[in-house]
Amino acid sequence: MKIRDQFKVLRLCLVVFGLLSFCEANSQGSTNMKADKGVYYSRTRMVIDSLSTELESSLKARESLKIQNEKLKDKLSSVEIEKNQLLEDKSKLSSDLEEALGDNLQSSHTNSILFIFNIIVGILLLVAIIWMFLRKKSDANRFTVNDSITEESDNRFARIERLGNLRDKGLLTEEEFVFQKRQILGDK
Repeated sequence: MKIRDQFKVLRLCLVVFGLLSFCEANSQGSTNMKADKGVYYSRTRMVIDSLSTELESSLKARESLKIQNEKLKDKLSSVEIEKNQLLEDKSKLSSDLEEALGDNLQSSHTNSILFIFNIIVGILLLVAIIWMFLRKKSDANRFTVNDSITEESDNRFARIERLGNLRDKGLLTEEEFVFQKRQILGDK
């Protein structure tokens, strides 16, 4: 109960007590005064006891409400502390998010640059492979021609050497040897 309500109850008690006192004064003038006084006092005592009981319960309720009010204040302050902590966490998370978005943008830029670099490296590798393939083909043709010339030269020299062996054994004359040698070398 509020204090205002408690004062109303107390005022009501005083009014009732005054009425009882007034009734007591009126009853004293009657002829049956002693019998009425006993009843009157017991009724007055009951009203006063019930009013004092009501007042005590109001005071107890007031104290209980004070305790609950203090508990609610404590709870409110702890909720305020939690709220402030959550607001700090929110601001920290917001700044972390902004930083991450900036890193993401930078990462996107880096990815674009790396993509372009990889394309350029791929084109250079392709050109190098094609160049090596064409060079290998031309080298293979050159070596084939050189190999055939070398083989042919080796073959001619081997034939001339055999002719020389035949001449040394006396199977060929000097003129036959020179004639055959010129034919092998292509001098007709």
